[in-house]
Amino acid sequence: MWDVTFNKSVELGYRSLKIDLYGRGYSSNLDLDYTDELFANQVIELLKELDIKKATFLGLSNGGRVISKIAFLKPEIVKKLIYVSSNSFLDYNPSTEKSVSGKEINKFITNNYPVISKSQLKDFKNPEKFEYWADKYEELLKYKGFAKALLSTQKNHVNLDKENAYINNSNIRYYTIWGDSDSVIVYNVFKDKLNKTMTNRQEFFISESGHLPHMENIKEFEKILFNQILTN
Repeated sequence: MWDVTFNKSVELGYRSLKIDLYGRGYSSNLDLDYTDELFANQVIELLKELDIKKATFLGLSNGGRVISKIAFLKPEIVKKLIYVSSNSFLDYNPSTEKSVSGKEINKFITNNYPVISKSQLKDFKNPEKFEYWADKYEELLKYKGFAKALLSTQKNHVNLDKENAYINNSNIRYYTIWGDSDSVIVYNVFKDKLNKTMTNRQEFFISESGHLPHMENIKEFEKILFNQILTN
């Protein structure tokens, strides 16, 4: 997901890490509730293990929720927060039943696995340029526990108003980046709330891009990230 940006950051001399969160990629599929706190602590523990005292965090989509939680739990390790197409500012009606049953998993696999990979192409404004993306996602379906991880993550989504208010009132500098044609996280749905609660943000819109602007308009995204945000 972050390969292009990660490789560019290393090329420019940044000391960079990218991580697959639990239930994604090559990380473990745990038999636990997939909460924001679980993911945040995964990152916090990794930094502790590597003896990294402070870092700038980039969070894409659900990763935006994770970096908000990191800043709330361990603000002293945060230099900057960079939200990319983040779903951390949406309103949620939390599920009262957090556990995921075998019946739910089987139903999800039956109904969604045949189409879920192709549906990832909705992340792009111009999906015809990224047809390989569905094949990459298909690999994830081979791993036991992936369906449960997706369902558990959805069930454990809660409003992060408290965490985001804390960030806005702190000394942490934070930035929001959006694709101008994102149909997954639709900016107009929550822009009024964002303007009321995250008043200290610096905001950027990437032209000709959907939910993954760092992939769809690499030049514009990297110019903003490396020439404006990280050098500021």
